[in-house]
Amino acid sequence: MNIDLSFSSLINVIFIAAGIGICSMSIMQVGSGIHIRKEVKGYFQIFFTLINIYISMHLIRMLLEGHSGEGFAIGIRVVTFTEFLVSGLMIYMLSF
Repeated sequence: MNIDLSFSSLINVIFIAAGIGICSMSIMQVGSGIHIRKEVKGYFQIFFTLINIYISMHLIRMLLEGHSGEGFAIGIRVVTFTEFLVSGLMIYMLSF
């Protein structure tokens, strides 16, 4: 499997990696907050985890695009469905 990254794709990967790192640090910061109520802490940890999953799936989809083969096609479908599902869960969480 060859991953050909152009300059613009490399910049995209750097920003996606930074987003994953920022979300991970946010999860740790919320988890260590003693002044935050338990319900609020759980809500934000779940929400930042969903954001982390969404960003990770976007990165995986970006790396899988352009490859031929049945495995890659199935992988792209699974990743796209996961992105769709996670975005729906984030919308649901923001609505209550």
